Amino acid sequence: IHKILQEAPAARKALLDNHSNLQKVADYCQNKNLNVQDSRSVIEESKALTTQALASVTYQINTLATSLKHLIDGFVSYKHTAFPFTIC
Repeated sequence: IHKILQEAPAARKALLDNHSNLQKVADYCQNKNLNVQDSRSVIEESKALTTQALASVTYQINTLATSLKHLIDGFVSYKHTAFPFTIC
């Protein structure tokens, strides 16, 4: 649990970086689309860049979700170990 809590600030920063990268991809694609005659190649490049950026975000969210699941599992395990006779 301690390890997960220590990693949280870095994970948050990674999400913020991914957000910034997505914005940069969007800006790049928009600007390039306005300044190019062959829109087909721009669309293909935009799709590739967007796919790569979204894959990075998806990976980061999955990593955070997995860490959160481990954190919750740890709390549940601790509760059952520390308070085995809790009456609900």
